[in-house]
Amino acid sequence: MSPNKTYKKQTLILLAIFTILILILTISSTEEEIECYMNTDCGIDACAGDDNYCENNNVFQIFLFHTCNNPGQTTSYCSTYTDPFLIFDCGESYCEEYSENYCHQNNIYKNKICYNKGCADKDCFSEKVTQEELVKECEYGCKKGKCKSKETGKWRDYPYNQEQEPQIQENINQSIDYTFIEESIKKITIQNKETTDKTNPNNWAIILALLITAILIFILTYLLSKSN
Repeated sequence: MSPNKTYKKQTLILLAIFTILILILTISSTEEEIECYMNTDCGIDACAGDDNYCENNNVFQIFLFHTCNNPGQTTSYCSTYTDPFLIFDCGESYCEEYSENYCHQNNIYKNKICYNKGCADKDCFSEKVTQEELVKECEYGCKKGKCKSKETGKWRDYPYNQEQEPQIQENINQSIDYTFIEESIKKITIQNKETTDKTNPNNWAIILALLITAILIFILTYLLSKSN
């Protein structure tokens, strides 16, 4: 083999090795410039503090979040930020339906059970509360959830339209025939008077007859005693 051919062959081998080294260095350099491919490459999200706190009636805690920006690129970089993180949802307050009317302190009442929910002292709470509401004040007392009406003498339900109360009283008055009652009283009075007038003479006659009979008996008794 000639010296020229040997030199060319060695030159080509050296050139190939140099090219491979350049590629390896380029790849290594590129990999070093990519800082992250995903968020977990920047760190693990975790609490930034130990204490919970209340916000919007729920329990929160400050969390530290890690973010990979431009993942998988040479311009990638990591960043962190803090943000409130919901720990417990304490729920919404609510109330049950109203109960039936009942008597309390001689008036009509009703009540409902409410559950107040929220956050206090870094924790959730649920409080059961009974809310009582006055339905109607009873002038003449209350029984079985109803007011007693003086006009009718009956128990009636409330609430009712208070504007109708004068009309109710008027209807009650109209339902009583006072003229009929007055005429009946007059008739009874007249009949009693007529009866008295008719019976008085008879009574006097009886009294007179009894008196005469008593006198006669007295005279007869006296005469018999004298004859003996």
